[in-house]
Amino acid sequence: MMQEHLEASSGSDQFVTAVADTYAIWMETSDFSSGCPIATTMLECAPHSPEIRAAGLVAIDRWITIVADAFKKNGNDSLDAASKGEAFIAGIQGALILSRIRKNVGPLDKLAESFRNHGIG
Repeated sequence: MMQEHLEASSGSDQFVTAVADTYAIWMETSDFSSGCPIATTMLECAPHSPEIRAAGLVAIDRWITIVADAFKKNGNDSLDAASKGEAFIAGIQGALILSRIRKNVGPLDKLAESFRNHGIG
């Protein structure tokens, strides 16, 4: 999903909005019963399985790279873009948890807004 949003976006503002909106729809459609399956697996299984931890790291690192590529479209250098990519992925995971607990998509909307409008993007 993130790769498709990257390819369709003109830069990070459009990208973070599309990703947050997609997750919001996903959460609402599941009546806030879904979360990130990779994060759940990592939290539960990775401490006990080096193989699962390695696979999860590959997935998370791929997401960070995709997000970083969106920030590079805005002219961010590689180091800054990677930092923003990691911050966005960490933020989206937290926003998913808060959305699920609160049963609303406000945290996802606020995350996208913070990356769009406060000098982060």
